Amino acid sequence: MLEDVGAHIGVLISPEGFTKAAINRAYNNDTDLILEVLNFKELKDYQGVYTIPYAGDNAALIPAPLGWIVDSTQGNVWLASIYQRGLTLEEAMRANEWMYINFWRKDNVASDLDGLLKFQEKYMRRRHPDASISYDDHPPEKKGSETRVRIYEAKELPFIEYTGFVEFDKFILFCVLFTPRQLKKTNLQKLRYVMQRIQPLPVLQVQLLQDGKPPILASFIGHGERIYINYHYQSREIDKSK
Repeated sequence: MLEDVGAHIGVLISPEGFTKAAINRAYNNDTDLILEVLNFKELKDYQGVYTIPYAGDNAALIPAPLGWIVDSTQGNVWLASIYQRGLTLEEAMRANEWMYINFWRKDNVASDLDGLLKFQEKYMRRRHPDASISYDDHPPEKKGSETRVRIYEAKELPFIEYTGFVEFDKFILFCVLFTPRQLKKTNLQKLRYVMQRIQPLPVLQVQLLQDGKPPILASFIGHGERIYINYHYQSREIDKSK
């Protein structure tokens, strides 16, 4: 298809998805053919183009790549997940095609990006001793931040794991992508898109005391001229002597 018009890169959009034959053809094509799923009728039903996950005094504005949504409602181990629009998180996980976002607050265990990479590689080697761990020679550039893309492959796993790291002053954000091998080129571009557009945000946490009620922890997150406020009730007893 691309050869007919002399193009080097093409994007093919389907509202419902692609057959295995179409995926294999794109994967084996000499040119870059990107497959995207986007049902325009469903756009009005979703508000998941961006989210602002936070942990402690660190937060970030996370965008969703084309055809995917970003979800911060179901994370227990992670802060946010990113997956194909129209699917549930469970369906995306079964398809081995999704991402999750987490923060690493710099500490004595890992005070910079190199330290975090070494720390994570130790337990990754224990999980799959024969796995291949390498790094992209050309990670996406982000002004003022160091970035890396780690590639993790094990023969017994039905997917490739890519992890994009972006180092900020107080924390390191990492986004883990799981992708079938046939879709690695398309999905790696989505990971790079997220990494380039992540924005760190300041967080101010204030404890609000109420008479006879549990205290509330209010988190104020700044973004441009806007301030987002999140409240959490705390279950500990109030010391009324203070």
